[in-house]
Amino acid sequence: MMILRQEYPRPHFARTTWQSLNGPWYFDFDDDDEGLSHDFHLETHHFSRTIIVPFAPQSVTGGINDENLHDVMWYQKKVTLNGNFENGRILLCFNAIDSEATIWVNGKFAAFHRNGYSSFESDISDYVNNGENTITIRVKDGYDTTQPRGKQFWKVKPEECWYTATSGIWQSVWLEKVGIDYLVGLRMTPDIDTNFVLFELETLGKAEEAEITVSFAGRPVKKITFTLDGKYTKQVINLKEENSVYEVHLWSPEHPNLYQVRICLKSAKNDLDVVNTYFGMRKISLDENQRICLNNIPLYQRLILDQGYFKDGDLTATSIDQFEKDIGLAKKMGFNGARKHQKIEDPYFYHYANKMGFLVWGEMPSTYEFNHNSVKNNFSQFIDLINQLYNHPSIICWVPVNESWGARKALVDKAQQSMIKSLYHLCKTLDQTRIVSANDGWENINETDFISIHDYAFSADGFEEKYKPENIQKLYPMSRKLMANGEIYRGQSMILTEFGGFAIKETMTKGLYSYGGVAKTDFVKHLEDFLNTIRRASFSGFVYTQLTDTKQEANGLLDAEHQPKIDISLLNEVFGK
Repeated sequence: MMILRQEYPRPHFARTTWQSLNGPWYFDFDDDDEGLSHDFHLETHHFSRTIIVPFAPQSVTGGINDENLHDVMWYQKKVTLNGNFENGRILLCFNAIDSEATIWVNGKFAAFHRNGYSSFESDISDYVNNGENTITIRVKDGYDTTQPRGKQFWKVKPEECWYTATSGIWQSVWLEKVGIDYLVGLRMTPDIDTNFVLFELETLGKAEEAEITVSFAGRPVKKITFTLDGKYTKQVINLKEENSVYEVHLWSPEHPNLYQVRICLKSAKNDLDVVNTYFGMRKISLDENQRICLNNIPLYQRLILDQGYFKDGDLTATSIDQFEKDIGLAKKMGFNGARKHQKIEDPYFYHYANKMGFLVWGEMPSTYEFNHNSVKNNFSQFIDLINQLYNHPSIICWVPVNESWGARKALVDKAQQSMIKSLYHLCKTLDQTRIVSANDGWENINETDFISIHDYAFSADGFEEKYKPENIQKLYPMSRKLMANGEIYRGQSMILTEFGGFAIKETMTKGLYSYGGVAKTDFVKHLEDFLNTIRRASFSGFVYTQLTDTKQEANGLLDAEHQPKIDISLLNEVFGK
């Protein structure tokens, strides 16, 4: 049996001593929810199936391939620690489990976690043995529309623009060794206007000092040792230019410069934890005319909508090479970034975006119901999203709500408008370094950094006149009002954040569909005419739908295997101008 995904799971926050837990796990569905009363968490329970982690039971690659509804499922794995874990604390780490997970180690409760798109870890040192250990996980994940789902449909068979649901472990699982104290959290905030970088370190409070070493292209830049202020410490580092002519090495799509960082927590006698990471010196801002700028220069965004689904793995890529390939193809097609749609992606997607110079929008997976539970779940998952992706220089924009999903009455309902505004202000509370599209597509509110527009018209004829700034207040693209009732356009930039969705006639398969129809003339010529009109309009960028064919949708520039449908050099002539 081939074991997939054995790479180190978190490349932007790396420790040297680790052990992969990906591969075969014992598995069972628990449709009668009797596992707790029948002590499934003990070693005496016999599991009847095997699943390949980190692939969901709905996926082909996971080996279960069952898309039916199963609210509860159980995992178990026998683990023997390798010798490198002696004399240290042991963290059990997960990149994502959807949606609620209860974890036992050798029959003892070790952790509980909720939020299906969030990474988390638990110190299991007090529960492990020198020999074989048993890790058991109970997962609960139903068709609940108050939990953040994204594109996971709440019925068995995919319909319209929603796809197969994903349950259980769907990203990597591993063990890491740390000392009696370790880096629980880290935020790095660059400021290109001052050449300062603010480091915020969160620890358990047992370490006495920290050492930060910054280098660029193998050359030392700065090394500083400082005492820690208990569990939370701020430290500013000044990056001096290498000469008197050029700036520090800024990050951009054309020049994705990254500074390497080594952080070491120390006690009087020992190094307690060592983490290797990196940051990019870049700035996203609005100028005095509310134009979106990258490194103080106006930015025209040429983005592709990326659903992040894979043919046999569903939400999980079978290889990290798929992320590098997708980004490489997107850049060759002329795009400078992607709107990662309704998903918090695998860490390697952001890692390659950072390294390859690819702009990314971080988007909240939507709920589909508005009540006090969905509001609570939205805020909890969104806080995780921002904290989890904060250090990636490729992330330039947050999208808390898409097309009023989970807030269907945002046009007229003040409570739903208030939730969207609160999510906007939550973004600005946790992160003032990025722009925000508060309710992407329509029913925009005052509290948004640009006006987002979804328009799947088959032709762009009339777009120049239609989308003049003076018309914004009265527009109804896709039969939805562009501004929510009571909200006033205040001169923000406009971005066409979804358009296209065209299918290529020659590659259209019976039973599939597209958002924007099938191009009846030459596909590239149709795109070229559309894009030329968009560039003459008042937009500050665009997001084309979409990167790949996905499930029942045939509107990708790549097919479901992520292979180009047509010559990508022709697409570069269209999108890359």
